[in-house]
Amino acid sequence: MIAAWQKARNQPATGFLTGPQYQALLQEAMPALSKFDDEQKKIEEEKKRAATGKAPLNPDIVPLEDNKRITLYLARGQKCGATVSYVARVFASKLDLQFRGGWQTFDADKVGDFAKSFLLAMSNHTLLVKGNLKTRLVSVENVGLHCLWKGSF
Repeated sequence: MIAAWQKARNQPATGFLTGPQYQALLQEAMPALSKFDDEQKKIEEEKKRAATGKAPLNPDIVPLEDNKRITLYLARGQKCGATVSYVARVFASKLDLQFRGGWQTFDADKVGDFAKSFLLAMSNHTLLVKGNLKTRLVSVENVGLHCLWKGSF
């Protein structure tokens, strides 16, 4: 991962960080870490509020399933690995998946469908993620490599 990060920044891909690279990486990670800390704080506050018995857990704040490991299997493509694995947080109205570089959130519509494409900063690949919360199916497509993985969560 370090070599990919270096390569994406047009630096020699040694796989080892120099002092300035370490500082730059920390600076880049700071917003993601702050966001994660804020999310964890909200979850804990919601759990404490629900523990008082005044209200049930809000499934849009507290995951129905947290840190669930999911494996997707190659459905199309030859330049890619046979499987990919992600950590997931399943909510009532969204799915969070952890990719290299951080979490991505996929908001679902009223029937449970979600779709979003984004650039994976570590590799400069565009991923298209589609799925449905009710059927619990998900697909991840590497658009540039024309690879598609499918599975359930």
